[in-house]
Amino acid sequence: MSYYALERLVEQVRSLPGGDADLGLPRAAIGPAPSVPQLVEPGVLRARMGAWLTALSARLETALPEALARATEAWDQADTVAILDGELRDEAIALRRAAQGLEAAEEAELRTAGLEASFGIDATVGLVSLLERRFAAILRLRLRSATPALTVGGRPFLDVAAALAEAGRRWR
Repeated sequence: MSYYALERLVEQVRSLPGGDADLGLPRAAIGPAPSVPQLVEPGVLRARMGAWLTALSARLETALPEALARATEAWDQADTVAILDGELRDEAIALRRAAQGLEAAEEAELRTAGLEASFGIDATVGLVSLLERRFAAILRLRLRSATPALTVGGRPFLDVAAALAEAGRRWR
């Protein structure tokens, strides 16, 4: 996807009706930049992004199998999966603010690093929020598919944890 197409898609999502909380994203993750930008070195931001993605992956490693097990025993409990909470949510907000600080810098290299981090945070938070909010629907679709197994090779069929772990390694 080209930069222009991605930027346009992000703007379309931001223009949807409803408040930030209605979209399922942390308010600071999509809100305006703080009045006093928080400047961090791009290398420090990359390292923090990698650590956050790795921690999010670890959270999913335990939360997703538990949620799948709960869903097979009590279907009405399928939507109780919560991944982005507490420390992980706070770090997403702090990272987004740090990225916004870099986006406001005069140097093109710093702005690019900030924009890259912003897109990464928005995409990750969006993916995790989608998983949290639509978990039961995703499970129903999987169970009605030609391959209804909830685990494949001992891993959840939605192996988001592995994808985030790989992303975390690449951000470092």
